[in-house]
Amino acid sequence: MSRNGPASTAQLHQWKGACAPVALFVYNRPDHTLRTVEGLRQNWLSSQSDLVVFSDAPKSGDEVAGVAAVRKLIRTISGFKSLTIVQREQNLGLAKSVISGISQIASNPAA
Repeated sequence: MSRNGPASTAQLHQWKGACAPVALFVYNRPDHTLRTVEGLRQNWLSSQSDLVVFSDAPKSGDEVAGVAAVRKLIRTISGFKSLTIVQREQNLGLAKSVISGISQIASNPAA
């Protein structure tokens, strides 16, 4: 299998329906979020992949605009089998956000 796609149709059929959900953790950087989503979308299995985006709440008033811009952007994401957005109402911080998000996906793969 090549990095950009299947080496054969048989390999594509082997992967069909076997995609794990993709978790994306975002905060207050819309440019980074856009570049990341564009990169994920270029993956040959993106249309078969469930994307779950976790958006942490701002820590302070200085970060409200950045978080709002990212949240506006993530609502426009397309090109995936499904899109689930989890918007935190309180700031969890990076570590707790990642642990909580991965735990949520692991306990409910359809989330």
